[in-house]
Amino acid sequence: MNPADGRAFSESDANLAEAFALFCGLGIHSVRQRELAETAQKRQRVALEVLGYHAAAGQEEAQRLARSLVPSARYFGIDQLAFDEFSVPEGDILLCSIKLFQEAGLLAALQLDYRALCLWLLSVHKNYRPLLHHNWRHAFGVAHCACRLAKQSPELNSHLSPLEQLAVLVAALCHDLDHQDPDSFGQRAGLDPLAELYSSSVTERRHFSRCIMLLSLEGCDILARLPQAQYSACISLVERCILATDLRQHFESRPWLQRQAQTGRVDWSSKPQRDLLLGLVMTCSDLGTFAKPWPQHRRAAQLVTDQYRQLSGRAKVESSENAKDQSHDLSLLAEQHVAFIKSVCLPAFEMLTSLCDNLEELRSGCQANLAEWAALAAGNEQPQADSK
Repeated sequence: MNPADGRAFSESDANLAEAFALFCGLGIHSVRQRELAETAQKRQRVALEVLGYHAAAGQEEAQRLARSLVPSARYFGIDQLAFDEFSVPEGDILLCSIKLFQEAGLLAALQLDYRALCLWLLSVHKNYRPLLHHNWRHAFGVAHCACRLAKQSPELNSHLSPLEQLAVLVAALCHDLDHQDPDSFGQRAGLDPLAELYSSSVTERRHFSRCIMLLSLEGCDILARLPQAQYSACISLVERCILATDLRQHFESRPWLQRQAQTGRVDWSSKPQRDLLLGLVMTCSDLGTFAKPWPQHRRAAQLVTDQYRQLSGRAKVESSENAKDQSHDLSLLAEQHVAFIKSVCLPAFEMLTSLCDNLEELRSGCQANLAEWAALAAGNEQPQADSK
């Protein structure tokens, strides 16, 4: 529009027109970007529904589990830290998992939906690959160890809130979800989407991502009844606990943990200190088999070794003709375990034992297994067939 008084446009008028044009352009661009984002979200929801259909367990199976009688903790032996997860049939591990939630009092304290819990546990079980070690049985073993540590230690038992115990239990059960070969081609070539987003803890972030997917599925949302603030806090803590199973993060927090272990004190009112201690609990729980009685630990160690060889394509066919090579492999394996226990396991157990009372069983059990591996490394014991 021309000026009403017939004057020519001024420089101020031109600047105002340019600013208005830029404002309109940005507005149109913003609307277009929002339309693209909404379309992408719709496609994501469709993909999630398709993926969820294959990832979630069946409702009928969940109903049968919900109607099943859950025995006492003593019946299966899960009231002991030295519990042997290999002694429980595959189907009964689900009942043991439910018992962990009941023993911690989480169903009543946080008003969890029991049927949703059953469907979620079945779905978690379904999303573990049939690997030799990083499987559903291992996940339950880590969850059991974390629960027993919280139950046995007066400090953990009195200071951890029900929400924190829930987060630790969920994280333990999901910490290896959909575990794959860590040296897969996609990660080596830099093609993994998570590897492009994050420079560390890529494998653990994959597990957390699958954990969130299951918690988001209809019927599996065991956290749905929590208030928004508690829900957000729980998800954040689950993420930190799963990432804490990355030993690189453990080594980063080790200097502070060692200083606190020397004093034997933790400031439970400090959230950063609580988080670091929960990370240590997760690390010790993930390494819990190193503190179990020797037969249990030896079997778990063999499964780890066999899985590594299987995934790396170096599995060997054992026969009577390669007894000498087998003896050499056992000696080398023993040396590796001695080094790992001394550098990782025993320091972690010692720190947690110093910070929390009544957990001496961790340190003593680890020291006993260290002596066994040292004897094998020295050639003082002949290799024996692993029990099935």
